[in-house]
Amino acid sequence: MCHNLVNNESEIRRILSIPIESDDEFADIGLSDDENFELPELFENDDRILNEDIDDADDNILNYPVYFSKENITNFGSSTSQSPIVIQIPSDVQSLPTASVSPASSFVSQIPISKNRRSTRKRIASNNPKTKNIPKIKKLDPIWRKGNFSQNPEFIKFLGEKPMPDEIKEMKSPKEFFCYFFDNELLAHIAEQSTLYSTQKNPEKPNKITINDVRHFLGIITMMSIVHLPNTRSYWSENTHNKIIRDCMSVNVFENIRRYMHFNDNTLDLPRDDPNRDRIFKVRPLIDTLNKKFSSVPIEENLSLDEQLCPTKAVSYLKQYLPLKPHKWGYKLFVLCGVSGYGYNFEIYTGNENKEDERIIHNEPDFGATGNIVVRMTRMVPENVHHKLFFDNYYTSLPVMIYLEKKGIHTVGTFRRNRFPNVCLTDDRLLIKKDRGYSEECFTVVEDVPISAVAWKDNKVVHVSSTFVGELEKNVVSRFDKKKRPPLLYLGRKSLKFTINIWVGLTLWIL
Repeated sequence: MCHNLVNNESEIRRILSIPIESDDEFADIGLSDDENFELPELFENDDRILNEDIDDADDNILNYPVYFSKENITNFGSSTSQSPIVIQIPSDVQSLPTASVSPASSFVSQIPISKNRRSTRKRIASNNPKTKNIPKIKKLDPIWRKGNFSQNPEFIKFLGEKPMPDEIKEMKSPKEFFCYFFDNELLAHIAEQSTLYSTQKNPEKPNKITINDVRHFLGIITMMSIVHLPNTRSYWSENTHNKIIRDCMSVNVFENIRRYMHFNDNTLDLPRDDPNRDRIFKVRPLIDTLNKKFSSVPIEENLSLDEQLCPTKAVSYLKQYLPLKPHKWGYKLFVLCGVSGYGYNFEIYTGNENKEDERIIHNEPDFGATGNIVVRMTRMVPENVHHKLFFDNYYTSLPVMIYLEKKGIHTVGTFRRNRFPNVCLTDDRLLIKKDRGYSEECFTVVEDVPISAVAWKDNKVVHVSSTFVGELEKNVVSRFDKKKRPPLLYLGRKSLKFTINIWVGLTLWIL
């Protein structure tokens, strides 16, 4: 009996020593299903690690990556966004270690990962048609270091100069410009849809609306926006009537057109509870036609992206509240405009623009709500002609800047420090105590894209990041300081002044 017990005990130990094979691909390394873990293979060719093994470089100059070297400058053509850079590193800054070990490689050396287990999660994702072939965003962990980022102007020179179309050059009056955007094709569509809606509402007595009726209606409401009266019928009354409006159209015809004015067929609209429903379906043809007309004008080199508020007192769930705007309540629009103030593209905020199906069609990664706005608005910008795009910290993030730089669109934007991991700038609580005009810069290279980050002390600390410009030589400027008389003279940065002045000027146009 004792012999049997010994045999059983040895058998139990043998069974307990057998490793348990798990169906969960992350169970063997001690991670839960909710944790976002990237397999170590993703870190093998990680180009976020700066390479300093350059024999011909000076002690204070880092040429990175290899194709930025002088012998490779001639290989650059107009069809690439990559350009040679020279990054100046202060001599007092210690160099990075020549051998860097990624966190994943050290982790995997301690815990081996079985290669024979079943990949349940990957199998499910590959069978999903919505997630198949979608570019995935790699979590960035850049290494920053102090230094100055300078760019060769020849390799970011704007190549998209196009002449203005003759049709636009020949326009001389505001009416001709208005008719260019509201052409006969659009007016005919409005008249057709308005007549269709009147027929749907009252089939026995439809209201026939013509192109001239729509044209007169638009002229009347334009006049009403200039000459203000208490109500609509006051423009036709005997005492306060407007002769131009009264002679153009009767009040009954005007109210009928206003009642049946439509831009789309209501029978094609999806139910309200449908998640794919377009919340601005009724005006979608008008928006698409105007954006197509706006983009027909040659795009300028310097562009800005910001939000705009269209004020209204109407009751609508699309109405937004922006306390920093001159008009607080209204419809929020995202506008892409040029330095001249002309808008090339706009989008009305409805809350459901971030559609996965649309990103799949355009093969675009998911950068989140704010990053996807930048990607959608810049679809119409030509690639690899070196446009410069300016935006504020609402849109700025490293993945978005890298994505645009690879398309040949250079970016500048103020940023929030929590969106720039590991940035080696002095803490804001210490920077605010510095003298006015103090600035410092650091840089990194992520996925072959150089990125600079600058902290500048003005009235408050300003953080600016760019993929094509950094700090330049200092110059003396005069600024008013209520604490000091006379106004304080301090050292500023030319590049920062250039960058912020363009960004503020473009933003003022949008406001």
